Amino acid sequence: MHEPVKHFSEHGIIKDDKDFIRLRLEFERIIIEVMRSTGYLPIHNMGSHWSTEWLGDRYTFRLTMYGSYAGKKKAQDYTFWLDGRLVKDG
Repeated sequence: MHEPVKHFSEHGIIKDDKDFIRLRLEFERIIIEVMRSTGYLPIHNMGSHWSTEWLGDRYTFRLTMYGSYAGKKKAQDYTFWLDGRLVKDG
């Protein structure tokens, strides 16, 4: 058996498309922190999903990542799930 997959998402407004890369990386870091604090780890195989929409004077964005429950202690000891296994980075 495997743990159910849960999505974690952030959305907002960006005024300039030159900020996309920087903000995407920052929001990925924030989402992973939220995951870990609740005992989840990201599923490496599923990656993150980023979408934007131009509204004439600004962009809206949504970033979604997927995680599976590992437990609060394991979420601090491991980095991510890969092929159904917990992986330590480094």
